[in-house]
Amino acid sequence: MKRAHLGIAHIRLALATTACDREAAQLHDPQIDEASTAAFSHDSVLADAAIAGAVERQLQRDAAIDTGELEVQSQRGIIHLVGTVDNLLAKERAGRIAGLVKGVRAVSNRLDVAVSTRPDDAIEDDIIVALTMDPVTEGFEIDVTVRDQEVVLTGTVQSQPEKAIAGRLAARVVGVRAVDNQLRIDFGAPRDDAEIIADVSERLRWDSLIDTAALDVDVEDGQVTLSGSVPTLAQKNRAWAAAWVNGVRGVDA
Repeated sequence: MKRAHLGIAHIRLALATTACDREAAQLHDPQIDEASTAAFSHDSVLADAAIAGAVERQLQRDAAIDTGELEVQSQRGIIHLVGTVDNLLAKERAGRIAGLVKGVRAVSNRLDVAVSTRPDDAIEDDIIVALTMDPVTEGFEIDVTVRDQEVVLTGTVQSQPEKAIAGRLAARVVGVRAVDNQLRIDFGAPRDDAEIIADVSERLRWDSLIDTAALDVDVEDGQVTLSGSVPTLAQKNRAWAAAWVNGVRGVDA
């Protein structure tokens, strides 16, 4: 296993919001008296209300999202999005916007997409055209199946970014309610772990939107593991995406 130390801490990224986790752990400490627990619970409720309000305001400011049937709930910094939006892109956009708000530790996106009147064959034709016209996906044989406005993509691409782009192209087509991206990745000849860790470390180090002071990178057989802590969920997601350099077979963050 190869390891690069970008900082000094060794805390899993999945536990990145350390202050919130320490507070949550205190609730299970038998030495804390009832008054302290009650005070914590009150402060926690206030914090959740503030976080949910901030998420709601950010969503309302986005012209691409109709928030009329959208509800935001927060529980210890975990945002739950429920309700209905007009299209799949609005659902995905709402999730991304919620993840950018300070204090949000995770986002559970349970939004439903409104049923469209477009027939499945018209949706399928538009997705095939989009995949054929895009320079990233035009050279791959990608099969598209649409049933009840839900899309399944199958076939083979050469990298995680290419797989993600194909999924986004399908999601942009009017009438799509969900995308099941089953594309397989043919990684080709394996790269040396030392080369991968050098590439990942450099990308993270030069990204001005990621605080790498407490980040470590491990690579074993092409599998990247990010450990450490970052200030926000948005930075965690950005670090995960940045780790997908050529030759990476998976990223655990």
